[in-house]
Amino acid sequence: MRVWDDGDMNAQWGSAGDNYNESWAYVKVEDKAPPVIQCPPNMTIHCDWAITYSSDLGSSAQSTEGVDFTKTGLPTGYGTCGPLPIRFRDNTGQLNQCKIGNVTRDFFVGSADVNVAPSCRQVITIRPSTSQQPWIVTPPSAAPVGITCADPSAQQIKDNGPKWVNGPCDVIGENIKVHKFLFEEGVCVKWRVEYNYINWCYPEGHPDHARGPYFKDFTFFDNNKPVIDNCDPLMFGVDANCEHRLVLTNKATDTGGCNGDNGWLKWQVFIDLWADGSDDWEFSSFLPVNNDVSNAQNGNLAAIRDDNNNGIPDIYVAPTAENGIITITVPEIIVGKMSNHKVSWKVTDGCHNHTTCHQPVMVVDKKPPTPYCLSLSTALMADPDGNGPLRPMVELWAIDFNVGSFDNCTPQEDLLFTFNNWAPQVTDTIIDGRLVNIDVPHYFDANGAVWPYPTTNASVLASYNRGELQLWLPNLRSSARVWTDVVLTNGTNKADVPVMMSVWDKKFRVDFCMVNLTIICNTCPTGGGNARIAGITSTESGQGVNDATVSINRNAIEYPKSMLTVDGLYAFDDVAPSVSGADGVQLFANKGGDYDNGVSTLDLVLIQRHILNMAKLDSPYKVIAADVNNDAKINTIDLVELRKVILGTSEEFTNKSWRFPTANQVINAENAFPYNEVINLLVSTNDVDGQDFVAVKIGDVNGSASTDVINAQSESRTASRLDLTAAERSVEAGETFEVAVTAANFNEIFGFQYTMNLNGANFVDVVSGAIEVTESNVGVISSDVITMSYAAREAVSLRADEVLFTIVLKANKAGQLVT
Repeated sequence: MRVWDDGDMNAQWGSAGDNYNESWAYVKVEDKAPPVIQCPPNMTIHCDWAITYSSDLGSSAQSTEGVDFTKTGLPTGYGTCGPLPIRFRDNTGQLNQCKIGNVTRDFFVGSADVNVAPSCRQVITIRPSTSQQPWIVTPPSAAPVGITCADPSAQQIKDNGPKWVNGPCDVIGENIKVHKFLFEEGVCVKWRVEYNYINWCYPEGHPDHARGPYFKDFTFFDNNKPVIDNCDPLMFGVDANCEHRLVLTNKATDTGGCNGDNGWLKWQVFIDLWADGSDDWEFSSFLPVNNDVSNAQNGNLAAIRDDNNNGIPDIYVAPTAENGIITITVPEIIVGKMSNHKVSWKVTDGCHNHTTCHQPVMVVDKKPPTPYCLSLSTALMADPDGNGPLRPMVELWAIDFNVGSFDNCTPQEDLLFTFNNWAPQVTDTIIDGRLVNIDVPHYFDANGAVWPYPTTNASVLASYNRGELQLWLPNLRSSARVWTDVVLTNGTNKADVPVMMSVWDKKFRVDFCMVNLTIICNTCPTGGGNARIAGITSTESGQGVNDATVSINRNAIEYPKSMLTVDGLYAFDDVAPSVSGADGVQLFANKGGDYDNGVSTLDLVLIQRHILNMAKLDSPYKVIAADVNNDAKINTIDLVELRKVILGTSEEFTNKSWRFPTANQVINAENAFPYNEVINLLVSTNDVDGQDFVAVKIGDVNGSASTDVINAQSESRTASRLDLTAAERSVEAGETFEVAVTAANFNEIFGFQYTMNLNGANFVDVVSGAIEVTESNVGVISSDVITMSYAAREAVSLRADEVLFTIVLKANKAGQLVT
């Protein structure tokens, strides 16, 4: 506090001349008046009005700041110094579950503890809504919902269940029950979901208290059968005692099933030992767990029962999940070198889909025999049949080299013997209309090719006589083969040849031993040093061609030399070795005449279809045969030349009658030209076999030509008979008349040819009818003999009353036309 005087006596206190003094004091200011709060009036509202309760914000009294009190009112509160903060707390204990009833709302002013703070109370009465919205439940659709094999999820149950609308204050309770059914109404699994609803705002018995039940079906439908992994034939080997305990495994997939379920796939496995049609053991997942498993494991076979009463002793096997391995151990030991059995696998998924397969099982001796063999010595026989041109040779049997070979299961009397691990024909096969198998004699080679025995095929006989084939004779259980003087070298008459003797059991397990064969030739020259060159001329089918001329030429005064083939074979003996690279020999073959040998309208048909790309000739030798005019092309000019020979209007082709491509060249039907007909050879002191030619009869693409020109004959025609007819009539001398030709059996005809004896008439013309013919189809052999050949692109069928063609004739005397 400052106190002034009027020191300058100017009657103004506090001017510059005045004096003052100051003092200090403390003043305590207190508000003794309590805060004042004024509540809003009690309010009545509806349950669907949006209001905020203090419990929505927390458990204690809450600030009114930011809370909307528009519908219920906000108190005013102030103190001596101005407005104060207000808090509120609601007691909702008198509300029912539908939010109907009274709420006591206490307001507090200031920040003091609510127990001492000034307050006021508002009662809020909450009444039902004025909305007219009824509670409506829409049932789910009747159509079932397809799901996986797992139970329907909560989301699936919700999404596919009933839908409802209700009053704004209704409290709806939902009760859901899931009922599961297996194999009902054609499905694998069905879940029936039951929905029930309660509106807690209405008492029990009120029409709007409850809704339901409502139902929705969920289904798992599996029509996919499980797939068994393996039912291929199995083969197991016996042990050293010729015994085997059969252990089988398998598995299955099931694309439509519950693949995570370890028990989803149940098995039934039936074991038919010896494959006699009677099941001896059953393994089943439908039996009680571990049923008879210990008896089977302990070998107590007599104790294993037939628990499912189907007449078969049964053993439990556990079910599997998809791709789970099932293992079956047959309790009975199988004894024997070779036995056949059958296993029937049946797998059933959890939806009763099942698959069955039958698996052949063979228990065999898989250990090869133990071979023992001995070396032999033999002499060659000069030209064994005595009529040439065979060289010195000897035929020996593989079993001749055997000395006590044995097998752990197969008796010695059942063992089979061949050379070089070559196998004869085991399974049935038809060759040239003859059955060939292990019980039938036959020739065979290293690659499994076989030929019947005996045979007239010169190529096969020549190959056997060169030691290139073996001959199987089942009564000896052995094959034979030939050795010739080719093994003799350096001018000697003795050679040691390594021989592999192979021994087989009945399941064709094989082992071998090596021995020496000493070959002696007392009739073979020892000092000449000249070679023998031999081969065969044979058709593509292997038929030797008789009387073909094979020539050998070289740059020497005594050449060329020629010889005729005998059954296709030729051999030039005593050929001096080449002294230089320019001193080689050339071999070539020829056969003339018999141009019409093997040619017919059928060949025209085949060549025509080849030209039109309707049916290509399938070998290079058929293509060569089709080149009638020798221009290295196949076209209609070849057809014209061939038809002339068939009709008899020409006796030869532009080409040769026979061509002889070398057998060792690589050609094919797409690239047959050019081809080589000369074998060039440098001669050593060693004999040379296999200098072969393929004989091709020009014009004969179906291979029907005779290979013996002495007995050459036209190809035998098809067994079908085509009857050509014409109306009989009288004719006068000098009359030109028409002969309409029909056929009652013109069905599926590709071609035909015939000869007509006119006998009193001359040919004038031919006119097309249902088939197209021209003068090129007709050959005039003489004044009263004509020939005709017709070839179609496709098979033709015509009615009996259709005129095929008309022949125009001129009678040179009166008479009666008779056909």
